[in-house]
Amino acid sequence: DPQAFKHFGIERAPTFVLLTGSAATFVAVAGDVSIDYALHAMVRHVPGAEAHAQPFLTRLKDSK
Repeated sequence: DPQAFKHFGIERAPTFVLLTGSAATFVAVAGDVSIDYALHAMVRHVPGAEAHAQPFLTRLKDSK
């Protein structure tokens, strides 16, 4: 979605974006990494993102 690329300032792919409130507050990680790694990296860099990342991390863990 070109609008999402512009809105989130995405300049390279893949980029993972996690909304941490409204569409104006988000955390992004770019690179050739797994979704699990990207979510953990987001939490390490922005501890307040943990509550938003945890449901996805739990779902990933349960699917293994």
